[in-house]
Order: sequence, then structure tokens, then C-alpha cells
Amino acid sequence: MRRSLIAVGLLACATGACRAGAQPGAVAARPSPAAASALQAARTGIRSTLDSLTSLPHMRNAQWGVLVIDPALGDTLYALNANRLLVPASNQKIVTAAAALAVLGPDFRFTTRLTSAAPVRDGTLEGDLVVFGTGDPSFCNQMRNGDAMAPLRELADSLRTLGIVRIDGALRRGVSPFTDSPIGFGWAWDDLGTAYAATVGDLMFNDSYTPVRVVIEGAPDSSAVRRPAHAHFLDAFYAALVERGITVRHGFDWNTTVADSGLTPLITYVSPALREILPHFQKDSQNQVGEILLKTMGRVAAGAGRADSGAAVVSRQLVRWGVDSTGFIIRDGSGLSRHNWLSASTIVRVLTVARGDSSFAAFSGALPVAGVDGTLERRMRGTVAAGNVRAKTGSMDRVRALSGYVTTAGGRELAFAILING
Repeated sequence: MRRSLIAVGLLACATGACRAGAQPGAVAARPSPAAASALQAARTGIRSTLDSLTSLPHMRNAQWGVLVIDPALGDTLYALNANRLLVPASNQKIVTAAAALAVLGPDFRFTTRLTSAAPVRDGTLEGDLVVFGTGDPSFCNQMRNGDAMAPLRELADSLRTLGIVRIDGALRRGVSPFTDSPIGFGWAWDDLGTAYAATVGDLMFNDSYTPVRVVIEGAPDSSAVRRPAHAHFLDAFYAALVERGITVRHGFDWNTTVADSGLTPLITYVSPALREILPHFQKDSQNQVGEILLKTMGRVAAGAGRADSGAAVVSRQLVRWGVDSTGFIIRDGSGLSRHNWLSASTIVRVLTVARGDSSFAAFSGALPVAGVDGTLERRMRGTVAAGNVRAKTGSMDRVRALSGYVTTAGGRELAFAILING
């Protein structure tokens, strides 16, 4: 309940106090006298509400960073420690998503290639089938209408189209374009057994974890089988091949890799566009997508498929957007690391820049909507924020965050960031 209290209080003031202003949907370069009066009322109401909330007894140890602006006018409606660096949790995903759209583009697509050095004779591939991946995160239930196996069956069907019904070698993995750790920088060791901290890699299936049901002393519980990301993919792809009637003589091998030399391309599978992947990332707050996007930005823009290279690319992009270089420290793409630091002003600057970009529809459309979907589906229902607020949540032990957009009753879109540590 307390998670939503701050946002609802803030947004109730913003949406309610502007009812006397401009007509809904009207956004002028400068507000009319009536709209200006309404904005002042909103400013007063927001200040009163947030000041009272931040002074609540149970908030006495909290560190706050808050900024609320009207980006079209450049007016600040509320600021509290807006430049203070705080742990953002999954609000880090706002920065990653915006940077990915800028660096990779909304139409960017991942590729997965099937190759072999062996000839095909009489329906038999006389050697190994080697899979090269680039981290495509779309082989998952959430993006495939509950059936993550569907694209793997498509790949198997494509092999049959080439006349292949038997593989005389094994299913193997090609050398990965990612050369660093499969987990994020500084991820807590006690998170590593959970699904949200599963590994990432060149080949991804169902966000890199296998849910299982275990029974301990009669009490059922959920867990995740922790294996390298590519192991899940090869296991699932092997099952798809068998299902489609393709025999693989020596099964699959996920312990060794094959260099991309002397191999013949057979099939290239192309993922949905980045704009279609972002809702899974933002609405579901999917950590593995964030790490893949960070590594991919490093691979594409810096020539090194590493998280630190990706972090350097993101940092440069923030500076290009006019963010003060002292207003952020980027360590991962998801926000699971406690070594990330952002200020409210940094987040609001990103929100403001995104708002003026041609890919804004892809960015804002991927954010959870209060009371409707994603991580905000059950929050702010029955309030003036429901169906209006589009924002990214952030939640870790002693960290709460919410940043995004809300449209006032007077038709003005506000950008806000609320970070709370401690």
C-alpha cells in the first residue's frame, strides 16, 4: 500500500488541480492565464502532498530524490534532492530502453544462424549443426502467446524445407559475441538462485530459466534450474527438432563452442523488432533483456560484446542528451545491481528527451500503465492515476522507485521521477 501512496498523492494533486486549465489535449508553447493559474495550483498541491508524505514517521530514515516537471514548458513543479545519486532498482531500465532506441534503433533485430561445415546428402546433414546467436530474447512465452517453442519449431520446419531429416553429428553452439560474465556486475550472490537473476548469453530461451516444482517436507515451492543460458536454448531446440521428426544422432553439446570459420549458412532467423521487445522488458521488468541490450549496445556501437562496453556507450549517450556526467553511474542494464546510481534529474532528463524523439511511441508504449498492465497492473486502481500514469517501477530491499509520465486533467503531460532509498 505504501508503494502506491506517494504516487497517488502526487498524481491526484497534478490531475485534480489542473481541471480549470486548458482543454484536454491542448498543449501550448506558453499557457494561457487560466492554465498558468492551474499549473500554479498543481505546483502548490504537489508540494503540500509530497512534503507531508516525506515527513511521515516511517519515512524518517529515507533518502529521497524527487523531480516533477512540465517538459513542454520546462517548468519545475516540485524538486527534492533532485541531483542526489540513489540506487534506482529497475528504474535503470528507463535509461537502458531509451539508450537502446537511440543507439540500436526501434527497428533493430537480433539474428540466430544455423550453419554447418558438412554437406547434405539424401536428407542427412553429414556432420554437426552449429547455432550462432546474438542474444535474441524473444524466444520466450511472454512474447510468443505462451508458447516459447513456436519459433524453435519454425527453425526445425525450415530445416525440413531444406530436405534435412537427419543430423549425423550433434547440435552445437557457435562462438558467442559476448565475452564477459553471464551475470550482471555486482549482482548479489543470494539473488543468483532466482529466476530474475538468471544468466544471459548469445542463445536465450524463456529468459534463461526452467521453472520446477519441488516438495520439501510436504510443502510445495517454486525454484529455478540454474544452467548457462545457451544450455536452455539447445535443450529446447533439440526437443523441437525431435518433435518435427529430425533425428540428431549425437544429441546436443553445450559445453564446447565452434568457431565461425569454414561453415556454410543454412538458415538465419530474425527476431521481432526492438520496439516489439521493449514491452516485455519494461512492462514485465525483465532483467535478462536489460543485460542483453547493454551487451548488444557494446557489441554494435563499441565493437565489444561486454556489459562494461555497453555501459560506456550508454554513459556517452546520456552526456549527449545533456545529462550531467556526475548524475549517473551505469553498471548493468536491468537495475539488479546495487552499484547503479541515478539522480531524479537524470531520469527526468531521459524522459524529456525520449518525449521529443521519433521513437517515443515505442518507448512510452512499453511502460506499464497504472491499474492496467505490467508491474502496475494491481496498483493505483480506483484512483485518478489509473489508466493515466505510464511509469516504470523499481523495487529492491530498502529501495522503491517510480518514474514516468502522467497527463493532467488540463491536458498537460508531466514527467516525474521518485526515488527512495532506506
